[in-house]
Amino acid sequence: EYTVNAIGQRRWAGRSDTVVTNVEPASPQDLRRRELLRVFSLLLAPYAAQTAEGPLLSLAYRAPATRAAQSPQAVNDPWNFWVFNVSANAYSSGEKRQRFLDSYWNASANRYTETWKLRINGNLNYSDSWFELSDGTRFTNILRTYGGNVLVGRAITPKLSLGAQVTGQRADFYNYDLNLRAAAALEYDFIPYREYTRKSVILLYTIGAITNDYQDTTIYGEVRETRPHHSAQLQVRARQPWGNVTASLYGSQFLHDVNRFNYGLSGSADLRLAKGLQLNLSGNYGK
Repeated sequence: EYTVNAIGQRRWAGRSDTVVTNVEPASPQDLRRRELLRVFSLLLAPYAAQTAEGPLLSLAYRAPATRAAQSPQAVNDPWNFWVFNVSANAYSSGEKRQRFLDSYWNASANRYTETWKLRINGNLNYSDSWFELSDGTRFTNILRTYGGNVLVGRAITPKLSLGAQVTGQRADFYNYDLNLRAAAALEYDFIPYREYTRKSVILLYTIGAITNDYQDTTIYGEVRETRPHHSAQLQVRARQPWGNVTASLYGSQFLHDVNRFNYGLSGSADLRLAKGLQLNLSGNYGK
């Protein structure tokens, strides 16, 4: 789904028009481009009609093949709003004395409606490399990461949603045999959802527990631990005629020891200073 806004400038200041269009997920890029071109043309037509070239313009109508195509009630969604994605990629290189292989697999199933948010995701990353040393011995390094997450949320008011999230992973790089987190989630949208494509301010709070099974003993002498944990994130996004801004303020803390926490701030901005001149800024800070 694409939401396109035409925002009036100069003599059209104060006017704003919006068109929403849908394109099949598997559609070729050219079809998406043509559909967006059609939408842009419709949005610009009222403005162009008020110019000196207005009398030279015309609007064409292409009748649907059947009348049923005009009726939203006739549309049947056999997938019941579910969207499935599967992706995979791999990279390999090598020569006589060394080789490298990296692969990534991902699958997801999402269902979003005005009332429910359901998201299921699973992924696998496998990396394998070996090197032949000068004494003829071979050094091999294998890193595996696989896991998944499930998010369920339900809107209880136009701005407030309640839900739960469960994530789990096994990761050689992070010394996890199992990293499991279960938490209740509370999300508050400060700006109505109908304005989401232009601007949003969202506060997400989660509280739950983390269980870690480690492959080797940690520097704190732990092999297995379960700790209460909570986190908060404030995300701000804006898409305006002067540019785009995204910022995120986040923090998390263990509840059994409040001195163990982290926090950070990240953001980016694309600012239009003048026609043909744009300033890009980005940065992050964490502790």
